[in-house]
Amino acid sequence: MMSHQKSGQITLFLILVALLSITAVLLYSSGSLTIPSSFFHQSEPDPVKAYVQQCVQSGFSDAISEVMFQGGHYGVFTNSMAQGPEEDTDTAYYLYKRELFVPQSPDIERELEQGALDAISACQDLSGYPYRIDYSTSAPKATVSIVDGVVELRASPGITVRSQESSTLMGDILISAPSSLGQLLGIARDMASRQQQDGAVLCLSCILDISEQKGISIQMEETDTPTGKILLYSLEDPLAAAEDASLSDDVRTVLPRNAFRFAHFIAWPEEGQQ
Repeated sequence: MMSHQKSGQITLFLILVALLSITAVLLYSSGSLTIPSSFFHQSEPDPVKAYVQQCVQSGFSDAISEVMFQGGHYGVFTNSMAQGPEEDTDTAYYLYKRELFVPQSPDIERELEQGALDAISACQDLSGYPYRIDYSTSAPKATVSIVDGVVELRASPGITVRSQESSTLMGDILISAPSSLGQLLGIARDMASRQQQDGAVLCLSCILDISEQKGISIQMEETDTPTGKILLYSLEDPLAAAEDASLSDDVRTVLPRNAFRFAHFIAWPEEGQQ
């Protein structure tokens, strides 16, 4: 008798659990149920922020690579490369502009800040987050510093997560990307200063000396373009090279992806032939 009664109680309990589960799913799918923020804190401190930080870190790494590829410029592929039907978005900025420009660290920091802001803006879309959350966005902020061995980003993502109890503005995101960019800038300026004013190519022995002294790989590539002959210098970043495998696969040249590149124009077209 007791066995039948206990079995009936278990069956009733399972039915109630099933009904409650179905009701919760229906409410959640209809948007009528908001999961309290405290629910997410059971597994890790702030999974939403961790999700955003991972997204920003990936986008910021791509921005660093683009700035290095462009010799210190960000976001100039399409707008600056426009050549009508022959538009070439794989051509570096310095090849298009015919400039020998080795920027200072503050110049590149500003370019990287714009890249970081673009990355954060893209990451403000939380539609890909595995749980439905109620949130709002505002203008993000970003500050970039190039220091010894790293490029540091402090970003305010401008995301406010709302729950039934409160609204919480997401705190700052801190990212340190391994990079020799600061060192490479100094080497590039050193190389540029050694070039003769009449346009002679930097001597090979000078390049070998710099490479041995600084412990980095320096590559050169001579190429012809419709606007003249140029020599590309590629200063490989040994710290960021180890991070290559985790970055998106959009290498635009045979030279190392994480390398600071700048151009030296060794021949110019005659006047009127541009």
